[in-house]
Amino acid sequence: MVTVSRAPLTIWAHSFCRSTIATYLSVASLYPTDVEIVMCGKPDPELRAKAGFQSSEFADAEFVAMAPTIDEALSLLKARPDRIHMFTAYHGSNVFRALLKEAEMTGISYFIAAEAPQNMEKNILRRLAKEIYIPTLLRWQVRSSIAHSMFFVCYSGNALTRLKQVRWPDGKFEAFGYYPPSLHAARPAMSLPERPDATRNEPLHFLATGTHCPHKSPLTLVDAAAILKEEGLSNRFYCTISGSGAQTAEMKEKVAKLNLPVDFPGFVSLEELITLYRRVDVFVGTGVDEPWGIRANDAIQLGCPTIISTGMGAHIDVAKHRLGWPYPKGSARELATIMRHLIEDRTKVQQVNQRLVGNQSLSPLAAAKRLLRIIECRLGN
Repeated sequence: MVTVSRAPLTIWAHSFCRSTIATYLSVASLYPTDVEIVMCGKPDPELRAKAGFQSSEFADAEFVAMAPTIDEALSLLKARPDRIHMFTAYHGSNVFRALLKEAEMTGISYFIAAEAPQNMEKNILRRLAKEIYIPTLLRWQVRSSIAHSMFFVCYSGNALTRLKQVRWPDGKFEAFGYYPPSLHAARPAMSLPERPDATRNEPLHFLATGTHCPHKSPLTLVDAAAILKEEGLSNRFYCTISGSGAQTAEMKEKVAKLNLPVDFPGFVSLEELITLYRRVDVFVGTGVDEPWGIRANDAIQLGCPTIISTGMGAHIDVAKHRLGWPYPKGSARELATIMRHLIEDRTKVQQVNQRLVGNQSLSPLAAAKRLLRIIECRLGN
């Protein structure tokens, strides 16, 4: 076992994710000794291009290796016995399972920074099977990794229920999340529209983004809109739900049947998405079982106050920094209550608008500083 004080750090990155890579690069720039990054995932330029991002976004980043095989990864690990290792996955990856087993057998020091187990299955039977799998078979599979890890940085916020299901001990985990660069960083030449004055005499505009699947549950916003219409407020608000997916047809049918003030623009370009975040009054994150919910970061970084479900890990930072209003996951009634309060007292939205001007609390650099504080506290640096 190495002496942890000021030990050099190796970060084993699970995927080419713009939020985590930006944070890891910031950690490397701030860490008191050497930091190296091993990229275990393979970049997907076509997927990134479809999402509107430049393939060269991290072209200057230096990685020890890119997408090594199990044998290559093990060789890299064995050559680094005197470093602290940060593994960003501990189940669901053959490479990481092999790395963890080797570290456990040889006494290499490591901690894990990853998501809590989640159930994002769309099929009902598969969702039920996953609910059984997590606290039984998965718990058994990860027991050794949990026992040997010095601590756990949870990218799903304070997902206590899920962590308990796989038996992470009390006091061994730290709440964390995902912290991507602003969407505007991918379109720096784009002129940002001005944020609206929430106190203007127009319907308050709410926005939900992302795929229309059960674990993201945009249907909750439609149900909340129906409740507000029943209360006679349909001429005082408007909802836009971008994206598409399994719940789209059901939502459109309900909106048409009840004549709700909701529109569905489908998937939009990155420029259109940035414009939406800037021009609407409030973003609504409706996820019921999401590790984090990066679209909440995107909204906040573009200055948009946020209503957020407690089923999204990001709700801890929204509450901590007073950037919006959390509500109990899946509760259309509670969501409608918050929307009603904002409709009736729009100065609340304007106050958060002002708080968001220049706010950098969710930036990759701020996240890196927070991660370093966790490491220093846990390792006694």
